[in-house]
Amino acid sequence: MTSLVWTCEVCSRPVRDGTGYLTVGYAALGEYRRAERAWEEAHPPSDDGFRVLNLSEYATYPARVRWQALHRRCDPNTGAVDYWIGIERIRTPAQLLHWTAHLMGKQWIGCTDWPHVLRTAAKTVDPLTGAEAAS
Repeated sequence: MTSLVWTCEVCSRPVRDGTGYLTVGYAALGEYRRAERAWEEAHPPSDDGFRVLNLSEYATYPARVRWQALHRRCDPNTGAVDYWIGIERIRTPAQLLHWTAHLMGKQWIGCTDWPHVLRTAAKTVDPLTGAEAAS
């Protein structure tokens, strides 16, 4: 069975079961929503309801909130109230699919870089066999 390898964002070592999590910060989600509202107010739609932007204006749109794989001991915000998934609960492609379906029900998931998490995990699995991809 293929096992996804999550690497700690702080120490760059693999996160073993029971030692860490995949997490996203609620405070960062709130900051993102505030920044998104401010951006939309600064770039109102035209009378026909469309927003016409040049590339430099579009480039100022707030970056989505990053999910991080972290060891508990490496987490710089241990006191923060964050959403987290224990690494042992998202170790296989099937578990990742389960969590994706679960997270799609969260209103804030679109504010995050979850698609990046999926693409990163997909690189470790052979698309034809589902087995661990050759390095």
